[in-house]
Parts: sequence; C-alpha cells; structure tokens
Amino acid sequence: MSKIPFVFGICLVGMTTSLFCVDEARTDPSPRIDSSWTRVLAGDAAAGPVPFGDRCFIVTDDRSVAALDVDGRFLWSRGISGRPAPFIGVSPEGLILAFSEPGTITAVSQDGYLLWRMKRSKLPSGAPVFAPDGRIYIVYADEILCLSSVGRIKWAADLPEDAAGHRSRILSQDGSGNLLVCGDAKDVIRVSPFGEIVERVAASSLSDSPLSIAGLLPNPGGYYAYSSDGRIVCFDVRDTRAPNAQPTEAIWEIRESASVSAWNAIESALVLLCEDGSLSARNSTDGALLWRGGTGGPVLEPAVVDVSRDQITVIHSGTASSWSFTGSSAYRKKTVASIREPAMTSSGFAYLSRTDSIIDGVRLENRIGTEKKHRKTQRYAILVSEENPWIGLFPAQNGAETTLFSRITADLSEYGPSTREPRYARELVRILENPASLSSNRQRAAALLGQLGSLEYRAFLLEYAYKNKDPFVMEGILAGLTECGPDFDGSVLEALRYMSGEGHSGNESLQLALCDALYSVIRYTGGSVAYNGTQMLASFAVAPYSDRISNRARFLLARLLD
Repeated sequence: MSKIPFVFGICLVGMTTSLFCVDEARTDPSPRIDSSWTRVLAGDAAAGPVPFGDRCFIVTDDRSVAALDVDGRFLWSRGISGRPAPFIGVSPEGLILAFSEPGTITAVSQDGYLLWRMKRSKLPSGAPVFAPDGRIYIVYADEILCLSSVGRIKWAADLPEDAAGHRSRILSQDGSGNLLVCGDAKDVIRVSPFGEIVERVAASSLSDSPLSIAGLLPNPGGYYAYSSDGRIVCFDVRDTRAPNAQPTEAIWEIRESASVSAWNAIESALVLLCEDGSLSARNSTDGALLWRGGTGGPVLEPAVVDVSRDQITVIHSGTASSWSFTGSSAYRKKTVASIREPAMTSSGFAYLSRTDSIIDGVRLENRIGTEKKHRKTQRYAILVSEENPWIGLFPAQNGAETTLFSRITADLSEYGPSTREPRYARELVRILENPASLSSNRQRAAALLGQLGSLEYRAFLLEYAYKNKDPFVMEGILAGLTECGPDFDGSVLEALRYMSGEGHSGNESLQLALCDALYSVIRYTGGSVAYNGTQMLASFAVAPYSDRISNRARFLLARLLD
C-alpha cells in the first residue's frame, strides 16, 4: 500500500491508497539500454500513461487511476466508477480527468485527491482538450461541453445536426485557442472559447484534391493537418490577413513519402515522424524541408515526438533517438517495445506500457533544469478588450450591480454564461475597481469573477489581492481564488500568506475564508505548494487563533485524510 504524505506542524497526514503492486524480474531476453525498472499494474492498462512533471498517470481496468514516479514507486491509486474509457486527460496545471461508463467524469489531483465527479449519460468522443486559460473542452457525439477546472459548466453547445453522431473525432486547437473538431475526416468545425461556431469548412475544400484529415496540430497562425496519404497542409486563420481572404486559408501543402505516425511543432518548424521511420523538419512558414534523418526502422507501434528542452526525442518500436533542432543525431538506444503511446517527461525519462499490465520506466537522458515555464495566462485577452458592451446598461449603481450579480449567478447555476462571459468578466472587474461601489458588491464581484473560471481572472485577482486593503473585498478575493483550481506556480499560496499578515488578526470571517482557500490549494495542488499550504493551514489550528478558527482548521485538515 502506498501513502501520500503531507506534514502540518508535527503531524504526518497520509491518504491510504488501494493499489497493490509487484516487482517483476526481467524475463525479456532482448537487451535494453538504461532500462530502470519494470512494474506490474493492478490491472490491464486502459488509458495512459500520461506524464506530468516526473510522474505518470495510468488508468487500469480494475477501475482505478494510479500514479508512478521515475523511481518506479506507486504513489497512489484512486478508484473510479464504471468500466474505464480508453483515454485520460492531464492538464498543464496537473488536473487529471478519468472517464468511465456510462459517462462519469472523475477529477483527481496530482497527489490523488478526489476533487469532483460529474455524472453524464454518455462517454465523450475522445480525451479532453485543455485551453490556454485552463478551460476544458469535452466533445461528445452531439455536443461540446466546456468546464472550469473545478467542474463548473461554462457552456454547452450542440453540434450541427448533420455533423452529430460521429463516434470518432479528431480534436485540437488553432493558434488562437479556438477548439477544432473534425468528424469522420469530413469537415473541420472551429469553436470559440465561449461556445460560438466560428467556422465550419468541408475538408474537401481545404486542398486542391480531397483531404482525408487524420490529424490536427496548432500553429501560431492557425493549424496543421495531415491526411492518410502523407500530405501535410498549413492553414492560416488570422483576422489580420487581407479583407477578402477566406476564414481558413491553406498557405502551403507538401507530401511526405509515407503517412505521419507522430508529430510536434516548435516555434519555427514542424517535426514529422513517418511510418517508414523517417524524421524530418519542415519550415513552418513555407513547408520547405530543413533536414531529414532515419530513426532505425519503420514505425510499428504508437510513437511520440517530444520537443521539450531544446531537443527532439523520438520513441517508437523499441527504439529511442535524440536529435538537435538542426538535425544532428545525438544518440540512438534500444528500449522495450511499447504497445501504448509512450510518455516522455521533461527530465528525459520515458514510461513505456510494454504489455497490457506491465509498465517500464527508462532513463533516456539526464536533463538539468527540468521545470518548464507555464503557458501564458493572457491568451484570450478577455479583460484587456477596449470594448465595453455594458456601458449604459449597467451603470455604477448598486441596484444595477445587484441585477448583474443575479444574472451571472443564474447562468452559473444552469449551463454557464457562454458568449456572455467576456461581458460579465469585464463588468465584474469594473465593479471591483470602483471605490464608489459598496464593499459588499465589490466582495461579490470578486467571488463571481473567480467562479467564471479562467486563468486570466485568476491573474487579475492575484494582482488585486496586493492592492486591496478592504477586508470585505479581501474575503471576496479569497472566495474567487478557491474557484481557480490548481495553484501550479504557487502564486495563490503566496497571496494567501500576504493577506494573512495584513493586520486582520481579529477578523474571524476573513480568517475562515483564508482557511477555506488554503484547503482548496492543498487539494488541487501537489508537491511543495501543497506541503507549505498544509503547514500554513495547521498554524490556524493552534493559539493564538480563536476556538472557532482552530476548529475550522482542524476540520479541514481531517477532511484531507478522507
């Protein structure tokens, strides 16, 4: 049995898990270079492995999701209800989404805490897509569901009737963060972050000859698509092109010698691994060939092309190879074969699912400085728009502000604000920054802004936390931050530490809000942030805090053990 440790004060908090594991002696006679360990899972692999940091997460058919680290340790296991679906999602912030029949979505933190469950009557068409600002797209046969990281429904949109019913879909995003949905390789539907269908274009019209789309990948100006016949097309969707340009325009098209098995993109190039084992880089501007090399044989199984840490690492068919961005080969190593898509960490460690219930960990490289910068949180620039469509409709009057709050609350309790979200967010910011508004209204505006669920709103609330001195507004900021999900960079914890030292030691209401915010940070976040958050929450459980505050802190600490 494995445990998840957190230390608070002098206590050791652990969450017992249910995964039993067995080390397996290596019986495969084929040579393996740098193979570190082999483990037997509690059941056959159903989805994954998917990496996050130096961990990987995998769903097994014993109806559980488990975590392993680079040392081969089973960190935890969390049960899910129903037969698992063959896909899993892990967000850049560390939120894990597992899916099971008939349609349950289970959200788990990187340290194994059950965060939330959502029960639906059907399974989605594939793994979720994570948008640049933290929103989650889940695509079904007949609709698209958009969630926040804490499980709030932001919007639900029906797919066009003649596009519904496809069980197999290709999902991606364009360079602006719009969702791309391609069903049965026939057309591409582009959906805005707020649920509007921006464009629908038939795949047959995207090229001079019919294009049967087999894969999509974002690029800064639009997206790439490849077809089963080896063609790769680059599409531009930017609004800055000529006024008479089509919404989606093909700017270059090339054909490879074989179909694409795996691909990835760097800033100036598209990296392609084809079925014949060739690896090539194409200029992202015009598709020109930059270089080509061989990876040691045809691709006979799922493959991965990793482009983290200024190099290219390719894993397929029991072989791993590394290349510079200019095409120089650094190494080629023999590994175990993987029947599922290999998982590569940014530190150069690979997780390989070798058979249905066996997983191998292989140290391919020793990379220094493995922490990658988190993506920019201002991707959609929702709060920096000069447009203010609410001017005149909701002036700075307390009655009008209350009406706005009621509208937003009603939308959040049903199927989300959808296309109204940008307007709501900008108006809430205006109220929060308006000293003429009542403190109670500014408090509610901060809380609702967090509930709208975007990393852009999180960034604003964090910035405002250091400017605001009003304890009522501070409570609203704390309530809003509890809705922002994982504290991936530790910024929320630092803001909580700052607010706890602002001289409000006698304000029990504020201290209770601080405890709740710390509890949210601990549950949604792992590693040192959760460790330090637990210590800080434990400090509220003892003197000089009142019995009411201490009891609340102890209650929340106890819930972490459930």
